[in-house]
Amino acid sequence: MKLSPDWDPGEPPVLTGFRIYPDRDVRVETDAGEILVALAPEAAPNTAWNFRHLAENGFYDDTTFHRVVHFDRTGRRFVIQGGDPSGTGEGSAGWDLPMENSTLAHDLGVISMARADHPDSAGSQFFFCLGREGTARLDGQYCAFGFAVDGAETIAKTADVEIEDAAAGKPTTPPVITRMSLVPAPPQDPGIARSDRRIATWWSPEVEDTSDERRTR
Repeated sequence: MKLSPDWDPGEPPVLTGFRIYPDRDVRVETDAGEILVALAPEAAPNTAWNFRHLAENGFYDDTTFHRVVHFDRTGRRFVIQGGDPSGTGEGSAGWDLPMENSTLAHDLGVISMARADHPDSAGSQFFFCLGREGTARLDGQYCAFGFAVDGAETIAKTADVEIEDAAAGKPTTPPVITRMSLVPAPPQDPGIARSDRRIATWWSPEVEDTSDERRTR
């Protein structure tokens, strides 16, 4: 990604007090399809706001999923990682976020912040979880801030790319995030929790969930 000459990272967008903004979802457009993300500010308000801020301002446009680990060493589905403007795993937005103690568990379709060794080193890089079994150990160690409510097929196809360097999770041809944008979230049904909108099953050509309450594609 080539950042605009006008891009100024400035200070990290930190909230004061508690704010809920379920009015917008984040549409992630990729060369494999789209993923729709519902933010969870009730779980991690500053982290959710940071992602929304970067997505709204075009920071993630034309970046890649530079790290893809479909299965970990024990054969459990793990993560696809993006959000680095350099595409190397070393880039950031120019600031570090204080680690928030998110109440959102790492599960299929959950989006969380990637970071270096220090807990307060997340900035722009994020990952989508590919399954609870492989990512449960990330709870309390990384900050989850939202979940995919549509795009299970896109996540599965992104995870299934050819890998050049298995140890680093480096794809031969990194999947591209062409654009992110904010879109109106559907009206909230008082009888259905926001988390019930998230994708619930792994997509495959043979098995598709067509439920009205849980959108999986």
